[in-house]
Amino acid sequence: MELTIEINDDGFVINGESFFEGLEIAKLKSILGEPRVQKKEPDKNYREYMERRRGKEYFENFKTLVWDDAGIYSHTEDGKTLLSIGVVFDNSRKTAEHTPKSNFSGVFTINGVDWLTAVKAGKDMFENYCKLNVKKYVIFAEYKNSKMTLPDRGAEDFTLVEITRAY
Repeated sequence: MELTIEINDDGFVINGESFFEGLEIAKLKSILGEPRVQKKEPDKNYREYMERRRGKEYFENFKTLVWDDAGIYSHTEDGKTLLSIGVVFDNSRKTAEHTPKSNFSGVFTINGVDWLTAVKAGKDMFENYCKLNVKKYVIFAEYKNSKMTLPDRGAEDFTLVEITRAY
């Protein structure tokens, strides 16, 4: 079965299942299966900062979930809903523990157009990221660093797209 991900102004749709009120982990597991769970201990300063802001239990529930075969990863801070979801197109240069073992090979659209066309209409942010806003979401696309302009980049130039709720 080919995986399909759609993002539009109303929400997320993954393989025909709607996620309009949030990305629930249980619902995503029913589509993708059980993920590999990564938990990384933050450095002391970041831990203290986040515990002051979010409470001592924050890091107990903060995890990264990885669906290696699907080429998808996500982050959660409450163990029930996702903070973000990442779609990986090129895992060859990634060394993070949460990098999926496979690349995403399904269909990914944003507001009715293919993901590449959509993110190329975004705004360059840093030396290797661009940003696109879609009503409820902020979409960051990471690309390989080069002197090429955003509109000239092809699918092979992008490594991943990460989607978070708008903040």
